[in-house]
Order: sequence, then C-alpha cells, then structure tokens
Amino acid sequence: MDVSRDKQLNKKLIEHEEFAWEQNEKLENAKRTTYEMENVSMDIMKNLEHGTNQMKTIDRKLVDMNHNLDDSNSVIGRMLKRENRNKIVIVMLILAFIITFAIILFFKLK
Repeated sequence: MDVSRDKQLNKKLIEHEEFAWEQNEKLENAKRTTYEMENVSMDIMKNLEHGTNQMKTIDRKLVDMNHNLDDSNSVIGRMLKRENRNKIVIVMLILAFIITFAIILFFKLK
C-alpha cells in the first residue's frame, strides 16, 4: 500500500507542479503584456506632450497675429481719416480756385 500511496502522492505532486508551471507561464505572459502596455502608454504620453506643445505654440502665434491685426486695423483707420481729410482739403482748394476764377472773370468782364 505504501507504493500505491507514493504513486498517488507523486502523481499529485506532478499535477501541482504542472499547475504551478502553467500559473507561472500565465504570470510571465501577464508581465510581458504589462511591459508592452507600459511602453505603448509611454509612447502615447510622448505624443500627447508633443501635441500639447504644438497647440501652445499655435496659441502663441494666434495671439501674436491677433495683436498684429489690431495694430493694422488702427493704422488703416488712421489712413482712412487722413484720406478723408485730404479729400476735404482738395475739395476746398478746388472751390477756392473756382471762386477766385469766378471773381477774376467777374471783374474782367465788368
């Protein structure tokens, strides 16, 4: 009976060892998968950081463009005011010449 019991114990020992080996393989696979996930997540994090930096750069450029547009709007507004003022001066000069010419004609024809 001892031989039979030893065989049963050996059989159970082998079964437990095989089970432990299978569990170890599963743990190793899970460990490899975890490392792969960590590498992928690091790559994703780097990509997100790069995208964030690009968006910050774009934001700064847009703010600069906005300031430039505001400055150009004020310059264009001043140019339009000067243009209108110059038109008024030209119209006044033309009217002055017409009036002067009319006065000269009036006195010569009199």
